[in-house]
Amino acid sequence: MPTLADLIQTLITGLFQGSIYAIMALGLAIIFGVMHIINFAHGEFLLVGGYLTYWLFNSLHLDPFLSIPLTFIAIFILGQIVQRYLLDPVSSDHSFVLIMTYALAILMVGLMFIFFKSELRSVVTSYSLLSLDFMNSDVIINLQDVGILIIAGLAFICTHLFIKHTWLGKCMSVCAQDEEAAQLMGINTRWVSSMAFGLGLH
Repeated sequence: MPTLADLIQTLITGLFQGSIYAIMALGLAIIFGVMHIINFAHGEFLLVGGYLTYWLFNSLHLDPFLSIPLTFIAIFILGQIVQRYLLDPVSSDHSFVLIMTYALAILMVGLMFIFFKSELRSVVTSYSLLSLDFMNSDVIINLQDVGILIIAGLAFICTHLFIKHTWLGKCMSVCAQDEEAAQLMGINTRWVSSMAFGLGLH
């Protein structure tokens, strides 16, 4: 029969794992909210970011947390290129956009397989195995997971502040509610959609 420690450990593990999925869903929600499309390649963009973090760690010995700004910029630029040259030309038909993102997902997976093969890869830092033990070591909290949880919380707070208190954030909010009205107000909806796509890939 599960003990209290087992229940607490399960809840803690679920909280940490859920924070990762929450960050992924946040970006997906931004793209869907502003552009009204489902990005089937969203996970593949995250995959590219993960491999970039792995490469920076192994080649330049850059800590995964410190590499976040570089990864953010790289994925943002990649997103801008994809949006401008692949998605924007077919943006008038959402069916074509869905097909394009699905094809892009297949292409990106294939490229990752060519460059990195199919072996399991991981980033192991000096603090990866550091943890706190409770209840006679029946409950274990990994400090790296705590860091990820904190970053997830900061991401949600920053996103909220960005949308509520910045000009671009307000433009994105208007486009999400009524794109035609946004155009009548002089907002460049194509540019806003492009920025939303780039920002939403994180």
